[in-house]
Amino acid sequence: MTLKLDKAFMIGAMVGLLATVTFLAIWVYQLKPQTVKGSAPTGYQAVTGSSSQITLASFETLQIFASSTCVSRIISPNGTNTTRILFADSVDRPSAGVGHLLVASSTNMFDSGLYGCGLWRAFNQSGSSSIFTITEFSNFK
Repeated sequence: MTLKLDKAFMIGAMVGLLATVTFLAIWVYQLKPQTVKGSAPTGYQAVTGSSSQITLASFETLQIFASSTCVSRIISPNGTNTTRILFADSVDRPSAGVGHLLVASSTNMFDSGLYGCGLWRAFNQSGSSSIFTITEFSNFK
């Protein structure tokens, strides 16, 4: 009788230990800082850059970036309208609070280490066209 009890206790202890180790491994993995994909290594500088002026019609969405190797991106709205920037390809017409709002006549710098370097969209949420300049720096060294 005691042999069966000791064997059951050992099996239960092993299962409990395995569950504890699994829980701790998952917990430690979640503590690891998550990095944004497509960013330049820390301390590197951009070698090249390109700029474009974009006119975005009222209440329209436009893909403005699609590369994955940038160092940073700068967006400067030129007019009096506000533009919303989306950092993913998930929403065509965002509601308020989705993405990042670019206030008219401001310059906004987006570091790739914080905002990533994937596909971005711009959404003009005003009743008139919006004009802005976009610059992307890449080829880091």
